[in-house]
Amino acid sequence: MKQIIRKAFKSRLNPNSDQVQKMVEFAGANRFVWNKALAMNLFRLEQKQPLLWYNEYFG
Repeated sequence: MKQIIRKAFKSRLNPNSDQVQKMVEFAGANRFVWNKALAMNLFRLEQKQPLLWYNEYFG
């Protein structure tokens, strides 16, 4: 009989103001890409075309 040991670790980020700004910019860029991909697929659905998969967006 095998025992499974599970552990959890808590961590906290304490970024400085420059790091916070970079994280905000990164999140904004991710949101832009998500919205662009969503718009592309919604357009394709309206045109009765198949949806694009992740690897097809950047290939």
